[in-house]
Amino acid sequence: MSLVDTLKSMFSADERIVYRCDACGETFDVGSSVDDPACTACESTEVRQINRV
Repeated sequence: MSLVDTLKSMFSADERIVYRCDACGETFDVGSSVDDPACTACESTEVRQINRV
């Protein structure tokens, strides 16, 4: 594995994105690789990104 690949995996593997559901107000986090996040409480896809961790 090259140095660049190692550094990429260190900084991107654990990244989580926090969303808030517009329908019910629930906050939840998903991995950065998820393309279409859905609320874990009500299954709505009307969500807004509020933070990256």
